[in-house]
Amino acid sequence: MTATDLSEGMLQLARQHADAAGLANISFRLADAQALPFDDASFDVVTLRLGVMYFVDVQMALREIARVLKPGGRTAFAVWGPPDQGTFGAFMVGPLMARRPLDLPPPDMPFPLRFAEPGSLSAELRRAGLADVTEENAILPFAWPGPPEEAWAQFYDRAIPMRPYFDSFPPEERAAAFQEALAVLPNKTRRDRTDLTAAVNFAAARA
Repeated sequence: MTATDLSEGMLQLARQHADAAGLANISFRLADAQALPFDDASFDVVTLRLGVMYFVDVQMALREIARVLKPGGRTAFAVWGPPDQGTFGAFMVGPLMARRPLDLPPPDMPFPLRFAEPGSLSAELRRAGLADVTEENAILPFAWPGPPEEAWAQFYDRAIPMRPYFDSFPPEERAAAFQEALAVLPNKTRRDRTDLTAAVNFAAARA
């Protein structure tokens, strides 16, 4: 098994987690998905979770994935689904967007919701020449192992493309929005876990 990332820092963190778990059957490689450093037909399976929407050139990356797959090899992806389904979007950004809608970038730009529309990722896989394309859209449990304030803070830290939007609201308005966001939680006083659900689109294909 080989894990790749464009960031050496992310790979180092993955190595630490693998070592802590006692995993010895995985290697790590710095790689750009648009120019994979592997021979043709090297892998039986290529999979990516919550990453394909950030490729600058999606078609180039998908063609690279097809190139390194063995004939008949499988590839599978997970991306965020419609933000109005599940409670994750309503909790994280719903009250802010009710105050001022977020201006979405052009559909071909890297963005977390780039393939939120069901069927949009499947269409890209077919364009890349992949076969037996399937897609499944689901709403899944998406709990954070901590209090709601921590869940909100980690979303801000990780959603870098959306930070200018968050920062455009005064602190007191963000605080009021957070209080409104608590209304979507099934248990508003629980401190050890924040129970949310999220819409996820899964797409798979064969080389």
